Amino acid sequence: HPVDVLSPPEISEDLQFAMDELDSRADQVRDGDARDVLESLDIIIELFEANLGAVRREQLIDAYMIAGVARCRLRQTREAETMFGRVVVFREQHEYDASRYPPEYQDVFERVRTRVSGGPRGTLQVETSPSGAEVYVDGRSYGPSPASVPDLLVGDHYVTIKHIASVKMVARATVAAAGSSVSYELRPNERSRLVASPEALAAIRGELGEERAGSAIR
Repeated sequence: HPVDVLSPPEISEDLQFAMDELDSRADQVRDGDARDVLESLDIIIELFEANLGAVRREQLIDAYMIAGVARCRLRQTREAETMFGRVVVFREQHEYDASRYPPEYQDVFERVRTRVSGGPRGTLQVETSPSGAEVYVDGRSYGPSPASVPDLLVGDHYVTIKHIASVKMVARATVAAAGSSVSYELRPNERSRLVASPEALAAIRGELGEERAGSAIR
């Protein structure tokens, strides 16, 4: 998507370190060392949630899953189910990976998925300024804003907004059974001026399609 190219993520050293730590934390929990890693997992999750535009959903899911199985190992069943439930809310079809997480806790995850998937659902209304931005919820496109996104499980979901002249935005939105609405003010993206400016487009139009970029494009 051109907006992804025009809005490259800013990844700090702390965030990159957290991303790199996921594999070792998963190994530790799988080997039975849960208590020592749980505090660091909570920090990783907090860091990921604060940098949603730079973190892939798979990484966020992985962090929640590792934290969930760590709590299972410590017999913190209620807290573990909360972690698993958060994953199911925004990724209902997620499968438990018994090669990455301890296989003995797969039944706990499946039980949570059955319960959460059968729970209440609501509709999320998404508005943006400027309007017409492409709206994604949990990775699925729902067309231009304003958009109505039905049949979402009650709980936290992730909204991505893409507008060619604006910086890509990713935010968490909480859906209630009675329905919820969110509104986002988009920031202009200086990187998109060439794409969005009518003057720029007029200047390069005669050079488009040529084998080499002309002076106006350069």
